[in-house]
Amino acid sequence: PLLVLEYKSLKELIDELKGKKILFTRKGRRVEIKKLHEIMEEDVICIIGGFPSGYFLTKGIENMVDDIISIYDGMLPAWTVAMEAIAAYERFKF
Repeated sequence: PLLVLEYKSLKELIDELKGKKILFTRKGRRVEIKKLHEIMEEDVICIIGGFPSGYFLTKGIENMVDDIISIYDGMLPAWTVAMEAIAAYERFKF
C-alpha cells in the first residue's frame, strides 16, 4: 500500500519509533544551521510544527523527545525547517 492510516496519539507514535527524537521549535536550544549536522544520528526522528501560529497541542511533547532545537530566532515555514533538517542529515551521513 502507498498509504496506511492508523489512529493513535502522537505519544504512541513517538514511543514506537526508534532513534533520536528532535523537536524543532522557536522555544528550543539555539543551534546554528551550519552546525545542525552535529546533533544528527543514524536514526533520527524530526518533529516540526506545521501551523501558522501557536504551539503544539500535545501536552508534554517536550518530555517525549531527546532534544529541542531552534534554528532561527523567528518563525520559519515548516518546509524550510524540513529542508534544513534533511540537508543536515545528508551532511552527517556523508
